Amino acid sequence: MLCVRRRTGFGNSTLTNTIQGRLLPGTNNYLTNLKQVCSALILSAVMALPLSSFSTPSYANSSGGIMGKDNRIRVDSRKAPWTAIGRINMINGTHCTGTLISPTRVLTAAHCLWNAKNNSWMPANWIHFMAGYYRGDAVSSFPVVSYTKAPKYPAQGGAGPDHVNNDWAILNLRRPAEETLGIFTISSLSESQIAAIPEFPQIVLQAGYSHDMAQRLSLNPDCRIFGLNKTGRLLAHDCDAVEGDSGSPILQISGDHMTIIGLHVGTASLKGKKDKILKKYGVAVPASEFINFLR
Repeated sequence: MLCVRRRTGFGNSTLTNTIQGRLLPGTNNYLTNLKQVCSALILSAVMALPLSSFSTPSYANSSGGIMGKDNRIRVDSRKAPWTAIGRINMINGTHCTGTLISPTRVLTAAHCLWNAKNNSWMPANWIHFMAGYYRGDAVSSFPVVSYTKAPKYPAQGGAGPDHVNNDWAILNLRRPAEETLGIFTISSLSESQIAAIPEFPQIVLQAGYSHDMAQRLSLNPDCRIFGLNKTGRLLAHDCDAVEGDSGSPILQISGDHMTIIGLHVGTASLKGKKDKILKKYGVAVPASEFINFLR
């Protein structure tokens, strides 16, 4: 079965309780239900669409990333495993989403760090990572001392192919995060999984601090990676994600563990004749683009 892949992540009790209590209330076996959902999607024969047909991803759209019905739900970011996801607050009033991948490093989108008002990169001391952010407070707050963008990200901000393909960055925290916050591990989709996406969509979750729910962590508990571009450098997904969700993790669950397999960076549109928008989709950088850099 190609919908999930086993990796090490959070321990059994924390994730099991969270999934049962938040994602599928009243259900005693999340994995069984996940397999049933996956089977239904496989039978629906969803086709992969080449991202070469998509418009340039939008980085600032407060509602354009809702894919039909809004399927986001609110989760308690003060409880594990969601404490490892946080709001990245910038001194200029903007925010994005980031995820702890080690006690001192946070994964996010590179474009979040570009200050379009003065056409320059934000100083690290403008940035704070708020782990488990909830209504103006955080489980723990961390000043950022430096950050590293993808090596191939252009020198200036923008939304061209080179920007989107390399839209990831690592924030370095001033002090190590408390062990109780947890971290998310990273894993790449296998070549066989990627090749099978047209017939076997990958079942994923996405969690971030959406602009229209900025005080609470919102979760897409059941969405899909359904396509990728010809080079395999970008993933198309149908998770509901808007401004503020940039840098949020695309998560995959197997058994009692979750890992990051991609990074949400924007929304794109599939266009038809006369540039008529046929469908909107989320765009994510696959973990294969940054996993080797982090090792």
